[in-house]
Amino acid sequence: MYGMGEAYLRLQFWSGALADAELAESTTRLSKEHRDKALYRAARAQYARGNYEAAETRFTEWHRSHPDDRDVLEWIARSRERLRESQNGSYDWLKLLKQSEKCTRLDVADYRGPIQVTQLQGRGGGRGVVASKDICVGELLLVSKPFISVFEDDLRGNVIQLAADMLSSKLKTRTQSAAVAFVAQKLYGNPDLHDHVFGLYAGPDYPAPPSSYPPEVSKAARAVDPLYPSTDIDIAQLDAICTYNAFQAMPIRPNDVQSQGFEKPTALHLLPSLFNHSCVPNAIWNCIGDVMVVRAMDTISAGAEITMPYSLEPSYVQREHALRDHMLSGCDCWLCNADRADGDTALRRRDALEDKYRPSTLRSTSLSLLSKWEKDFLSTYHTSRGPVRPSMYAPHVLLAEKLWSSHASNSFRESIDENMKALTCLGYKIQTNKSQPTKGNSKRKGMGTLPIERSRIPTSTAHQFAIVVMLKLILLYTQVNDKVNATKWLKAANWGKSLSVARCAHQS
Repeated sequence: MYGMGEAYLRLQFWSGALADAELAESTTRLSKEHRDKALYRAARAQYARGNYEAAETRFTEWHRSHPDDRDVLEWIARSRERLRESQNGSYDWLKLLKQSEKCTRLDVADYRGPIQVTQLQGRGGGRGVVASKDICVGELLLVSKPFISVFEDDLRGNVIQLAADMLSSKLKTRTQSAAVAFVAQKLYGNPDLHDHVFGLYAGPDYPAPPSSYPPEVSKAARAVDPLYPSTDIDIAQLDAICTYNAFQAMPIRPNDVQSQGFEKPTALHLLPSLFNHSCVPNAIWNCIGDVMVVRAMDTISAGAEITMPYSLEPSYVQREHALRDHMLSGCDCWLCNADRADGDTALRRRDALEDKYRPSTLRSTSLSLLSKWEKDFLSTYHTSRGPVRPSMYAPHVLLAEKLWSSHASNSFRESIDENMKALTCLGYKIQTNKSQPTKGNSKRKGMGTLPIERSRIPTSTAHQFAIVVMLKLILLYTQVNDKVNATKWLKAANWGKSLSVARCAHQS
């Protein structure tokens, strides 16, 4: 059955569209006009499947017989750009950020950097991701388009859609509830991708996933019959796969303006699902539109495991609650071990303090009460505890704000000290010496000296928290007419932000 190609393309049944187009191309009883149309549909299907070289070949073939078609030149240029992205990881990040403001689904290629999937005992699914070579801070590791993504705008506003997650005993959000149906529909029209989804971890109630990933994709497309599915889809297993592997995150937007009151989107990213969790990972992920970008935040030796955060909550109790959606056993990272070493009583008291004192109410609280709150928080940590204490971030920052607004004698300097403490508790090492030489030609790189160590970017909580503090330090140093330190913190904020989102450490 041919002639369904255009309908399949609109349904995003790429495999079905390609199979239909190839059948039409090989059918001699069709006119040349119809075979040419099939050639164009095949090119679009190859592009959507990520086979950009094959897409360019077919678009070029079409252009030879249709030299007046200027639209195909755009397709050829896009195919070449996608091929460069997939081979070199070279993206126009500013352009993508601007595009994401208008459209959340971006036209980019996947990129796989110096990483490989390997067997790891004691990890979810018995697998993990390791470095295939030595990796520098800020290096691009992965760019991943989602298998599916569900945004609030994709759902009908007058329809209530609810589903219960029996693994975590929680109600799913509307986008989470719809994700399973979105995946099933895509598999229906792209049956050759079945093993890519069902090769993901589905929990202890299902067989262990294969040790290698991803599976090979056949060059030959599988035909699709709109009435008879060509592959079986176990919906219960698919639901478990989405529970353990789906991501929820607000995309980065220009100027970091986030939509207020909107439900978080849900997306299933395939290869990123194989990164195991750590509360202090050596890599982080951000989303531009629905595209996930993974970067190294530490130097990583070849063969070392690369981890990402499943939760960025500063509180141990909140992290443990959030991780139940993804992990059966508790996290064994050094931060969680340090928190547990503080004792159950201290953890419960710390959580109660966080629950009692909300930042929105504390901003109108007196300076003395904020100081008491900070001391109460500090008392929940063991005296032998190291400097990384993410839950202390809020007390330090709020006290710094109150000192800043008081305009009392020396209040700006005291506010600076509190902001420094906030960065320290996130894991930043403040440079106390007067100068920090930059490796290489610092003038060429434009960085000069920085007030923080640059060997790694701390990842105990969302990186934006630290950037906000750095921006406040710039204002505070400007207030006290210390332009030298204001400039240093401006460079530090720019360095940290650019590393986590847009470029590598060795780039200017």
